[in-house]
Amino acid sequence: MLSGFLRSVKLFPNKTAIIVNGKSFSYQWLIDKAWAIANEITKKDQSKTHLIGLYTDNNEYTYAALIGILLANKGFVPLNHKFPNDRLSKIITDAGIETIAHCALSNNRINELKENSSFEIDNLLENNTTAIDYVPNDTQVVYILFTSGSTGVPKGIPITNLNFNALITALNKRYNLNENDIVLQAFELSFDVSLACTFIAWQYGATLLIPEMEGIVAVNSFKAIYDYKATFVTIPPSAIFYLKKLKMLGAIKIPSVHTTLFTGEALPYKLVTEWKSSAENTIVENAYGPTETTVWSLFYKLDNETEKQTINGLCPIGEGLNGINCAIVDDKYTNVQEGERGELLVEGAQIFNGYWNNNEKTEQAFYIDSNQKKWYKTGDIVVKNENNNIVYINRKDNQVQVNGFRVELGEVEHALKNVTGLDSIVVLAKITDDYTDLYAFIEGKFIQAELQNKLKDALPFYMIPRHFVAVNPLPINTNGKVDKQLLHKQFLS
Repeated sequence: MLSGFLRSVKLFPNKTAIIVNGKSFSYQWLIDKAWAIANEITKKDQSKTHLIGLYTDNNEYTYAALIGILLANKGFVPLNHKFPNDRLSKIITDAGIETIAHCALSNNRINELKENSSFEIDNLLENNTTAIDYVPNDTQVVYILFTSGSTGVPKGIPITNLNFNALITALNKRYNLNENDIVLQAFELSFDVSLACTFIAWQYGATLLIPEMEGIVAVNSFKAIYDYKATFVTIPPSAIFYLKKLKMLGAIKIPSVHTTLFTGEALPYKLVTEWKSSAENTIVENAYGPTETTVWSLFYKLDNETEKQTINGLCPIGEGLNGINCAIVDDKYTNVQEGERGELLVEGAQIFNGYWNNNEKTEQAFYIDSNQKKWYKTGDIVVKNENNNIVYINRKDNQVQVNGFRVELGEVEHALKNVTGLDSIVVLAKITDDYTDLYAFIEGKFIQAELQNKLKDALPFYMIPRHFVAVNPLPINTNGKVDKQLLHKQFLS
């Protein structure tokens, strides 16, 4: 995972590695801080899991710590500073984290979360002498990201060196960046796209550009692209909604952008046209991939024929990256015919080995074929068109994408039942071209503001419904369950 970064340190020590909060830091500064952190970790952490909690404050020290943890032959678990204590505590417990790296300003928060070992990453003296040897290991877990779980407990997805290096190798074959590129990284470190952006930049000695993460990130990102002349940009389609609303698209030109990756959500074709009214010189790609497949597993490069290949206005997700095999199957795992819908399965070196401490979910996640190949079941319903491109249709299960984050609607329902004491609650998503909104339908009395405030202690901000609807009683179908289709028709159509 670090080989490209270490090569860039040797080739471009004085070049800007990262711009964050308007300040620039060189590759040499980054490696010096990283080694100081790595040495401190070897003193502090004696855990059997070899996992370090990284409290993400989105500053230069956080990124130095990310490198330092890996140099110490450890893996990291991002602890998003925007997440409530309850969720962070669940992650810390499940991952078996005994040591947390954090900045001094977050001391009070860390003390609330954990009594064991922690250390401040911004007050360490630079130390170029290394007490440890960096020995990369293919099977070693380099990070674990936790995603929404249907039972209210986040699922840990461990990614190994082998998984991540397979991704970087595939991206290297697809792109030809260099030390003059400026790569926008506009995602929280708890979202895997951030790691792909970071390490693809540092592979080439390019500059990583971090916009302000408070406020409307889409707007902050657009301003950063303009101010710093970013060249390689990754954004979620929902960002276009905010840029349109503020009438920035078309009015402000960003000619420096040569490549745009849309990711995290289904991509409506019309949003691409709107984006290119500002980024006139860019090529556009649709990048698809669940966290389990190590960030991205399929890509589609848009061209003049794309509009003809859309289904329900959505762009294709294309074909598998180099090293990724794809299959579209029915419920019996038989390959469907061209033009028929089925579930997307993927296989290759990028695919994770299984969920952290959850054998049951792991068994459910994979299909083993007659040749003993292990295929990850994405849960996405897709179709292959006549141009051999795969097009996303919808989800097979109860998951949706909100601002690029995967959300189990069942987890939101679980949290609402806990804070209300009510059982008759259903959460649905209204999905438009511009954004995804969560609606909570509740049988019983409630005060919306109170519920939203209580949910802040249990759920990340993006999982809290914006709309609460009293339905007394909730409609029941012939199977004795809440009629979600009727609710959707009555309130969300």
